[in-house]
Amino acid sequence: AVVSTQSTGGTVARTDDGQVCDNWPGESHNYCRNRAGYGMPKPWCYKSGHKKACAVDKCKQDCGDPNSGLWGRFMARNSGLCMEVSGTHTSIRENVQLHRCQVPHHSTTDHVWKMDSEGFIVNRKTNYCVNVEGFQKTNPEQNINMWTCQYNMDTDQKWEVQWSTFDDCAFRLKNKDTHMCIDAPGQSSRDAGTNLMQNDCEDYQTSDHWWYFIPIQDRACSYDLHENKYIEGNVLGHGDYASLGSAQQACSRLGAQCGGVTRSRSGKHSLRQGPGMKQSPTQEKSWLKGDCKDTHFHYFEQEFMD
Repeated sequence: AVVSTQSTGGTVARTDDGQVCDNWPGESHNYCRNRAGYGMPKPWCYKSGHKKACAVDKCKQDCGDPNSGLWGRFMARNSGLCMEVSGTHTSIRENVQLHRCQVPHHSTTDHVWKMDSEGFIVNRKTNYCVNVEGFQKTNPEQNINMWTCQYNMDTDQKWEVQWSTFDDCAFRLKNKDTHMCIDAPGQSSRDAGTNLMQNDCEDYQTSDHWWYFIPIQDRACSYDLHENKYIEGNVLGHGDYASLGSAQQACSRLGAQCGGVTRSRSGKHSLRQGPGMKQSPTQEKSWLKGDCKDTHFHYFEQEFMD
């Protein structure tokens, strides 16, 4: 399956009619891409100077949709940080901020949200709604905070999803009352703890108004446990993982680059190339990756969360 509006995350490099794709201009590979804004309905590549559809389908789960009614994360397109509640996470008036995303989603995290059919954005942990501070304030840079959800009331807590024209998966959140968008101050800041605010909606790609929505369902390949075994070959560029779940999710995202996970006697989890396994003299355990056919990951998870 294809998981990207920039890159498929795979190595398909043939057109629908069986031709080998040309290398991308200025790059050393010819893998099919799912780039938005080129008028192609599925992943494509160049062949003899022409755009050609590739012999692969675009997954329907590529782009998370906040209108789906699912719980999930709002992740800033430019910074890779997630929308989260600040402070004690338990009271109204807490600011809505950007913080580093946690994978997998633990029950203790408060960056899990759901947008309902009216446009209320509810926080799963606090059960409060994303709110414009004050009442129906139309000032730029007005703070965004948490408040009791004002159902069946005249309110500025309702938001509209507006999809971008340059990235199939990106959208902005426009307030239905103030007609302003949720924004991060500064330009593409990666500073955790940044308070969110409303500002005039902007169309350009570098704006901090653009978000991705990532549903919280765990999506990982199946893994088979092998006692007293280690999987051969480290996956380069990846350190140790504290939890088995996060290591398996990372391995799932890497496709053919990762064949499984090995846990050392000290409890650290490393990503392994595989598929070969050997007997471990130090009582290691390994989980060999199996079926991945129903696993779909967003390319922005690959970019920011490994």
